[in-house]
Amino acid sequence: MITPAVVRQALGNALEGVSATVVAAGVVDGLPVLPAIVVGMPAWDHREGTFCLDEWTVPVAVVAPAAGTSPTVELAQLEELWPAVAQHLIDATEADQTLGGLVGNCGVKGSEFGSYEVQGQSFPCVIINIEILG
Repeated sequence: MITPAVVRQALGNALEGVSATVVAAGVVDGLPVLPAIVVGMPAWDHREGTFCLDEWTVPVAVVAPAAGTSPTVELAQLEELWPAVAQHLIDATEADQTLGGLVGNCGVKGSEFGSYEVQGQSFPCVIINIEILG
């Protein structure tokens, strides 16, 4: 079984160099400096009968400032940032599919547009899902 905190930290480290605040935690206390990348808590699916390889999905949320007086600017910022984050994650998982031996295998599964809520306030985001077997 993987150690979620260690895997989240490894994914956060893979995002060094991206022009946003990386928050490698499942819960955000207070408002992060936006735009931010939040490496969330993984979902777990026990795959009985598949050679003991459990499946984990780690959400990486690319969060933009709330659409205020200029929603076009905030969404343009999100549209510019999330593909760069996705490419960093693709490069990192293709270069080392075990994240330094932490997992059996991992890769970028896909993304979806949504919202991220912090202290009752919603922010537009794109969630990039990392699939892990291990």
